[in-house]
Amino acid sequence: MNNGTDGPPVQGGPRQSTETTFGRGVRGLARRSALLILAPLLPLLLFIGFLAAQLYADQRRTVLADIASQTGDQRAALETLLDAPSTHVQRLAAFIADRLADGVPRGPSPMRSVIRRSVQPIGGAAIDGYFTEHLATEQGARGIGFVMAEPRLIDELAPRYGEVDAVLDLLEPIRLGHLTSPYLQWTYFFSESRQFAVLYPPFPSAEVLANSVAGGARRIEDILADWNDYDIFRLGTPDTNPERKLYWTKPYLDAAGAGWMVSHGVPVYAADRFLGVIGTDVVLRHFETLLAGLSQAPGTVAVVNAEGQVLAMRGADAPPSQAPWPIAAILPEDAARLPLADILAPSEGFRSVAGVNLLVQKAGAEPFWLVHSIREPELRTALLARLAPSGVVLLGVIASLAVAVLVLSRYLVRPGLMLVRHSQRRIEEREAEYRALIETQTEFVVRFQPDSRVLFANQAFCRHVGMGRDEMIGEILTDHITIEPEDEARLHEAVANLTPEKPTMLLELRVTQSDGRICDEEWVETGIFDADGRLQVIQAVGRDVTERKETARALERQREALHQSEKLAALGSLLAGVAHELNNPLSVVIGYSQMLVELAPDAATRERASHVHAAADRCGRIVKSFLAMARAKPPERRRLFIGDVISDALTLANYALRTHSVKVTCDVPDDLASVNGDRDQLHQVFVNLVVNAQQALAANLGPRQLTISARTEGAGVVVEVTDNGPGMTEEVRRRAFEPFFTTKPQGVGTGIGLSVSRGIIDAHGGALELTSAPGCGATFTVRIPAASGLHVVDDAEHDLLLEGPVEGQLLVVDDEEEIAELIADQLARDGLIVDVATNGQVALDLVRARAYDLLIVDLRMPDMDGPQLISRLKRVAPALLSRVIVVTGDALAGELDAVVSTHGFPVLEKPLDLDMLKREVRRKLLSAASEPEDRGIHEAHAS
Repeated sequence: MNNGTDGPPVQGGPRQSTETTFGRGVRGLARRSALLILAPLLPLLLFIGFLAAQLYADQRRTVLADIASQTGDQRAALETLLDAPSTHVQRLAAFIADRLADGVPRGPSPMRSVIRRSVQPIGGAAIDGYFTEHLATEQGARGIGFVMAEPRLIDELAPRYGEVDAVLDLLEPIRLGHLTSPYLQWTYFFSESRQFAVLYPPFPSAEVLANSVAGGARRIEDILADWNDYDIFRLGTPDTNPERKLYWTKPYLDAAGAGWMVSHGVPVYAADRFLGVIGTDVVLRHFETLLAGLSQAPGTVAVVNAEGQVLAMRGADAPPSQAPWPIAAILPEDAARLPLADILAPSEGFRSVAGVNLLVQKAGAEPFWLVHSIREPELRTALLARLAPSGVVLLGVIASLAVAVLVLSRYLVRPGLMLVRHSQRRIEEREAEYRALIETQTEFVVRFQPDSRVLFANQAFCRHVGMGRDEMIGEILTDHITIEPEDEARLHEAVANLTPEKPTMLLELRVTQSDGRICDEEWVETGIFDADGRLQVIQAVGRDVTERKETARALERQREALHQSEKLAALGSLLAGVAHELNNPLSVVIGYSQMLVELAPDAATRERASHVHAAADRCGRIVKSFLAMARAKPPERRRLFIGDVISDALTLANYALRTHSVKVTCDVPDDLASVNGDRDQLHQVFVNLVVNAQQALAANLGPRQLTISARTEGAGVVVEVTDNGPGMTEEVRRRAFEPFFTTKPQGVGTGIGLSVSRGIIDAHGGALELTSAPGCGATFTVRIPAASGLHVVDDAEHDLLLEGPVEGQLLVVDDEEEIAELIADQLARDGLIVDVATNGQVALDLVRARAYDLLIVDLRMPDMDGPQLISRLKRVAPALLSRVIVVTGDALAGELDAVVSTHGFPVLEKPLDLDMLKREVRRKLLSAASEPEDRGIHEAHAS
């Protein structure tokens, strides 16, 4: 059964109700969505409007600031242009002032030979004077300026001589100034005397003088008077310019056709006398070229002088003519009414003046201003290009902001934060890794600012300096370490020379640490610069090289010691060679003088012969002392009193001391201990010390004092030789004992005296020391051990060997015939039979022919020397080998050691001691007499 409600629904009834509810929900959601969107958009739009206004204002300031920056560049370029003529005229004025500073003529200028006197026909007038007109056709004349001088100035007026020559010499500096500066048109000197002038670059006199001649001038003075009416001269006179300042003229049209120009001048004075004016011209087109070559900016840029005249301009408001305009012509009417001082008031940035943006900057010390004016329409046009991209961006921001927030939050912000946190952890790990790398280095790593304030230091450097890192950071590095002054100067110089192209340098410094240690350090300094090339930070990596330096210094000392040893060896060889050359003649003199003593017919002759023998014997002992020192072995010594040696040395040097007015004080006590020494060697030492003192005292103008004192000190004797001479520097004192080192003039000293003296004292087991300082004289201290139990040869035993008869037949072999004859004569007087051979081969023939009891042979002979002869005796007469005496004048020969060590021969050195030779001959003969069997064998062999 059905009722009304059971039938099919009315079309549209319930369905319409459902759609309306859904729509309402949709619409409500839409409204809520719209409100949700509009709610943040309204303040956002207001904020965007505020940003737009702020952006416009910022862009306006930016544009004006950029233009101001460009104007600053233009001002710098203008100052560069103006600096060229200013520097040029100042340099020329200084040249003339310096040339005439002392008022003494310095000779004629080379240009005086260039200018010539001539008569110039100019416009119907004959101008008589000195010109360079003739150079117009000569080679190279273009480098010489136009010179015009009154004849009287060159020929008659002597007081103007120096002025004229100074100005003529000015031509070359003028030429060089024009070569180096493109802005200079003409340079000239107008003399206050109205008698001469100089112009550069040159051009024909007709062009230079035409205007003045046309005005009635007939003399050079008239022409110069006309020129002196120009502003460039009048503004430099003492009345107009008492302060002698540089000045610029107003613009004017050049009569020579160069166009509009301004002139720059400076008065020239010699002391307080006004000489004239040096000036130079700058054509206005150079200003226009300068402005045209700079970057384009809105508005009009103009160069204005102190009178408000526009010398050059660029921009929409620039008039077409090149003639100077008043500044009012390029400004709005309201701004043009302002006083010139208000318009030309300099400012750092643009200022608004009567509806125009005006920037005025003064060109340094010169009376020129750079004026940049921008009207508001021009400024807005420049702003539109800048604001258009920003407007598009702002509109795009409005459309995409909502989406951007969601996207950024979900897809970028959260992942970005996660990435940042991850990157931060990685950076911290890397930083810790690199910090550990730096901290574990044994080398020093430090960073500091150019003012030495520390920014970073690793642990190695902190330990080296003895400070903690916290104490070090922020401190001035040089407050805690002390660098040697010369090294610190090198450090500052090197830091000043760091450039981005060469940012690294290597330095070695000697540094005193806070605990007093002096360290040798090696540093590599690296400069870190900003984008503008300014030094910001210095990073230094260093190491302590003290041990390495000490090792190097030790090696250097060892090399020096080896060098000294080699020089001493050379000195020994030299002494040995000298001794060898003297030995043979000394042997002859000693031997025959001894024979003269023994055979003298009267006492007077015997005494004279004794003097000769004593002197020769002394020479022989000195030669032997040379050889003993060269052998580097202790000489034979006797007990002696050192005071006697000093007395003998003073006696020998007495004449030199007396003639040089040297007062000698000798203090040697009588109870001074004896020493073991060689008298002649010690005599040589003290003679060297006394002569050195006498030569040093020769430089003293006042009293000259030499003091010798001796005393017993401990187990030795100390002798001090002191003079009050000029003393020695540390360098001279250090090298005083070096062989061949001398400060004396050539021919006065050889530089071996002190070296030989030290060698002698060292051989005696003592020491020779030197104390000296500049202006404090010098003291040489000799220390010798006192005498102890010294074996003294029993002279009575020697005398016994000289007594009693002895027989034998001897052979003397020596290539020096005089020495062989001397030995033969001496031994023949004792009843011995002596034959002589002058070479080894003759001696060998005699040994084969005769039976000899003894052979005396020289070691060094031509053809067959001593060692070769002895080796032949092994076959010819072997028994004679036990009865050989060797004499030699070459005691350093290697053959001597070989012969003596093999056979044990006695060796007598030249110059010969004949008494010793006799004793040795008697000893050998007496020994041979006790061996009859050997004699028989020898005789049988000889037969």
